Amino acid sequence: MSNDDEIEKSRLRRQIYWAMSGTATLIFSAFVYLMMMVPGIPASQKLYMLFIAAVLLVLPLLVAAWKFSSTDAPLMSWPFGPLVSVVLLIELAWCLAGFVEILTHRR
Repeated sequence: MSNDDEIEKSRLRRQIYWAMSGTATLIFSAFVYLMMMVPGIPASQKLYMLFIAAVLLVLPLLVAAWKFSSTDAPLMSWPFGPLVSVVLLIELAWCLAGFVEILTHRR
């Protein structure tokens, strides 16, 4: 019976990873589109949107990397686990670059 519980927990973890990854990517894309297409958004609102997107991008990475040494980690599910994680890391890097750009922008 415990083997069935472990399989169910692994399945639930993968489903959470995929759902959170998809949601984070959609919200990140919507925020970036909004910031690029709508003129006049204040820097404080841009920072707020980037912060929300960054937090949402980090959460699935934490779920994926938890117990990384086990083969049950969603990050290890070949081929899409590592691919989605790389996409999330690229989006997170873009958020961090946006933070730096907004905070160092001369007025």
